[in-house]
Amino acid sequence: MTQPEADERPATSADLDESSTSRTTLRLPDALKARVDEAAAADGMSVNTWLVRAVASALQPKERRSAQRTLRTGDNFAGWAR
Repeated sequence: MTQPEADERPATSADLDESSTSRTTLRLPDALKARVDEAAAADGMSVNTWLVRAVASALQPKERRSAQRTLRTGDNFAGWAR
């Protein structure tokens, strides 16, 4: 089994923390910024760290993210109820 090349592997927190950085301006709607602030605080990290991890997670291969997505079309439902 071969090792994935460095740019094909998902970034680990060590990869993200030890790499050089670039400054980017991101404009968020106020309501979304408030939700990001709350999420970062709940996770005990800075907004910057939270956003870096969110972006890194979004860039993982689609096969790994497909389980997180739910397509909502029409009136189709899956699961069970009491």
